[in-house]
Amino acid sequence: MREGFKKCILCLSAPVIHHFSSFIGLFILMTLPLWIGECTPWLQLECVSLSYPKFPDFVFFPLVCSYLLCLLFDLFSKYEKVQFALKCCCGFILTILNIAEFYLLYHFGMGINPFAIQLLLETNNNEASEFISVYIVTFSGLLICLSMIGIYVLLVYSDRWYTRVMKRKN
Repeated sequence: MREGFKKCILCLSAPVIHHFSSFIGLFILMTLPLWIGECTPWLQLECVSLSYPKFPDFVFFPLVCSYLLCLLFDLFSKYEKVQFALKCCCGFILTILNIAEFYLLYHFGMGINPFAIQLLLETNNNEASEFISVYIVTFSGLLICLSMIGIYVLLVYSDRWYTRVMKRKN
């Protein structure tokens, strides 16, 4: 009974162990907008407690999504280039979504929601170019963009390093 339980735990944790760096990176990319949008001023400890109403949004759902993505990466373990491309694609999509979320949080005090998407769909080219020149090509806009790209590059390099370390162990 005990050996079966250990084998089950090892089998379930294998995707996270094989792709630990990706797991942590995806979790950070998924939760960063939530932390910044909800827990201002920074480091409010009630956001971390289990009794906080949005705790599942902060921890459970990003953990499950990160696990499922690591499971997907594990399915492509024989094809390293495809696996790396999947990791980069997931990280890139989350980075772009984070940049959009941070712009909306910083300039308008709201995250990505149906109202923001409806406004985006109803804009024309002139409004879009004016929006870009007023809000995005600013110091704060470039700072948000560069910081998120920096986090993404850091996560990609840490994943490559972790993959090399795991190959040496095997």
